[in-house]
Amino acid sequence: MKKLALMPLVAGLLASPLLMADDLDDLLGGFEADEVVIIQDIVQEIVPPEEGDLSPWQVSGEVSLYANYAYDHGTDKALPWQNNWSRLQAKTRIDVDYQASSASRAHADVSVDYDLAYGLNGRGNYPTAALDEYESSIELGGFWWQSSLTPDLDIKIGRQNMVQGSADMLRINDTVNNLDNRYPGLTQLEDLRLPVALTRLDYYLQDWQLTAAMQHEVRAPKIATLGVDAFPSSAFSSDLLSSLPSLQTPQYNSSDSPFMLAATGQLLGVDSSFYYGRVLDQRWHKQVTPTAARVYGLIDQAGTALSMAQGSWLWKLEAARFTGLAYSNATTSKSRTDVMLGFDYNGWSDTGVTLEWARRQIHDFEASMAQAPDLQLAKDMQLALNIKYNFNHDQTNANLVYTANGAELQGGGMGKVWLEHEVSQAWKLSGGLINYYGGTNATYNALSNNDKVFMEMHYSF
Repeated sequence: MKKLALMPLVAGLLASPLLMADDLDDLLGGFEADEVVIIQDIVQEIVPPEEGDLSPWQVSGEVSLYANYAYDHGTDKALPWQNNWSRLQAKTRIDVDYQASSASRAHADVSVDYDLAYGLNGRGNYPTAALDEYESSIELGGFWWQSSLTPDLDIKIGRQNMVQGSADMLRINDTVNNLDNRYPGLTQLEDLRLPVALTRLDYYLQDWQLTAAMQHEVRAPKIATLGVDAFPSSAFSSDLLSSLPSLQTPQYNSSDSPFMLAATGQLLGVDSSFYYGRVLDQRWHKQVTPTAARVYGLIDQAGTALSMAQGSWLWKLEAARFTGLAYSNATTSKSRTDVMLGFDYNGWSDTGVTLEWARRQIHDFEASMAQAPDLQLAKDMQLALNIKYNFNHDQTNANLVYTANGAELQGGGMGKVWLEHEVSQAWKLSGGLINYYGGTNATYNALSNNDKVFMEMHYSF
């Protein structure tokens, strides 16, 4: 099931204090038709070239420039005083696609980036870990092969994304891929999910799609690092930060590997999906034995997602139950129930509205879990609103995103406004303002001094 994924800008930022997730999720193309062109009243039919005349290889890519100016640091002084440029990044991504037949295709993409802000601000002002995580990188993204084994059975092998659920802004069941949370609210949608190696089978039975996926890789979320302004250091005492053990990279174990089963179809006119699996938790916790460390654990998930179109409305519901959740300050593992209600409305010309509300309840909550580093609530709520307006012959979009968090939606959140303009088929420009506001949650209070003006430029080829 395809969907517009706005989730992550909200999910990570709202869900986990140390993840700082960017929860406006990713935008997840083509058609074949004879074209008709009228030139001087003469109708000419343009016949597509024969399939054999087309190369099976297609190479494309994008060059992007990102600039974030942190204009409000309050008393936090999260950046060196010499400069408030927190990001001056150049990034190139190359995509290679291969399709020899309609039944089989392959894809690979790689990206390279470098951020000039760290040299401009003085590399000596940053911890080595921050430079390693932010200054430069070369990364293999998707790398997969897909084919139809039979008319009813498809297989897809390799590093890929697996999108689940009906929510667009809040993450409930969409848990297979963790997120890049290093730039809260500012990560490009296509870069939010971290692809993982999967073997995925899809079987089509009448109106139902049955999916089984076995994971061959575990990837922790990319989180804000101590030493950059996106890390809420003021939410934690210096003693706590200095005493935290090292964060271990999760290791794949074939005897206890993540997996996901899904069934998607229609029940009584309602688009319905059901999920059951084992996934990597997006939160780390402290372990004492066999050695002291911060680790990511595997958790079990069972959930459902429903959506129903009604005129200009799309109504959405999701629910999930997670078990085996470990917390640093808890004596036993916990379970959690998440519920989401939301809608999309497209009844106004050139305007779309998305509103989603979620409630998350941790069962058998211990009072110590409210303390750092967990900073959890027994019952938490999240609210996310997105308004998008298209104008200038659909070449320009005005966007608004607002989020709120906390037991009474008073914990804090963010507001973001920006414009996107398509200069040409190849060039796109965007820019805007993001404001983090505090509340009863210490993490959002720490982020409230990190408001930014941002600008982006993209060239596709």
